[in-house]
Amino acid sequence: MNDDSIFSRFGQLYKENSLIDCDQFLIKDGIIDPALYPCQPRRILVIAKEHNFLHRNKQPNGYEGDYRAWWKMQVEHRFAHRISEWCFGVLNGFTTPFEEVTHEQKQLALRSIAFMNVKKTGGGHASNPQTILDYIDVSRALLLEQIQQIAPDLIIGGFRHDVYMERLFGVAMTPALSDGYSTGSWQGCQLITSFHPSARKSKRFLYTKLAETMRTLAS
Repeated sequence: MNDDSIFSRFGQLYKENSLIDCDQFLIKDGIIDPALYPCQPRRILVIAKEHNFLHRNKQPNGYEGDYRAWWKMQVEHRFAHRISEWCFGVLNGFTTPFEEVTHEQKQLALRSIAFMNVKKTGGGHASNPQTILDYIDVSRALLLEQIQQIAPDLIIGGFRHDVYMERLFGVAMTPALSDGYSTGSWQGCQLITSFHPSARKSKRFLYTKLAETMRTLAS
């Protein structure tokens, strides 16, 4: 499940390779609620690029914060709202119209998944593609170790472009029927490339397109 010792290994690896932002505080991630996650109809892992410094309270243990603590408490900011909507849809077969999804349902869905960034240190509002790829290349073995600990059966990569998923998992992604979405498979786990959760797209559009993509996986 959640093995916090892995984060010190990420930090050490970043510094050994002098990666950009390697001196920044790390932000922890993983399974949000270990009591809920294994009980779900799908074990969902959402992967993104990097934290964008929405939380700046440095913690005395050397970490800036922890998504597992934040998302247990509340759904906050566009990023978390979109992820919670998507995951509620997946967990419930997209049977609920987007307009009828409640805040309570979103909160429970967010607590029921796992989340991780491929770059554990924070960055700005606009990620540098080469920096993210450098982090994937250097820490790929550790990232895959963390993913194997989480043991998802569905991974949604909010990268917009397939290169990140392909570099991380070493597989080719195939464009789905939905514009901007791709699918693949890694060690029996289904993969989806989606828009970034903070993409300036309609909430309904993102929810609907993910639903369409999930249907292509089931067909």
